[in-house]
Amino acid sequence: MALDRETLVRTALRLIDEGGLDSLTLRKLAAELGVQAPALYWHFKNKRELLDAVATHLVAEQRSTSGTAPDDGQPWWEWIEQRLLDGRRTLLSHRDSALIAAGNRPTPDALPASDATLSSLAAGGVPPGEALLFTLAAGNYLLGGVLERQSAEAREPTDTETETFRLMQDAERYPTLAAAVAELLANGGRGPDSADSPEGAGGLDDAVFRFGLGLMIDGLRARLTRADQDSGP
Repeated sequence: MALDRETLVRTALRLIDEGGLDSLTLRKLAAELGVQAPALYWHFKNKRELLDAVATHLVAEQRSTSGTAPDDGQPWWEWIEQRLLDGRRTLLSHRDSALIAAGNRPTPDALPASDATLSSLAAGGVPPGEALLFTLAAGNYLLGGVLERQSAEAREPTDTETETFRLMQDAERYPTLAAAVAELLANGGRGPDSADSPEGAGGLDDAVFRFGLGLMIDGLRARLTRADQDSGP
């Protein structure tokens, strides 16, 4: 069988989706493809290099949804928010995706799209250096949120969680906490026993991510506004 990097990456991702990251080995990947393990080393030196390519594939999968530039007339902040929401949706659709992406090093295949993203932010008035810092910080925020979500989903539910959530709504004992929970639930938040969608659409988890993301974007916009004012006449 003729092998190429794309086939190896797609097969590795499928095996991870089926059995988790810990189950993936180069020997297992070779067996799935009907070849001997040494054949893989023509493409990847080790498992970490393979996972870097898988992470790049996940990013490309997300970018195919939202693109690397805003639509005509679309503000950059609305576009980058959608980019990150699409990224979260993509990561949540694959098992252990946060662990795959955490600590990965970008491959040369990722550089054209990365440059296009920074160019789009720069065209909106974000200095290139700050555009890079923002995308790195937002990427860390994204991965942290996905890792928390996937780690929680891997745990068996416990009676303690349900009891804790019940106590959080006890207005006599915890008045401010109960008021906060009530407010979030009224706006679409869900309790620990609710079935949240794989895409993270709705629910407290989604609300937390969107809130934090909004703060990051608003903060960058405010920073740019202050810089304009400071450089004015």
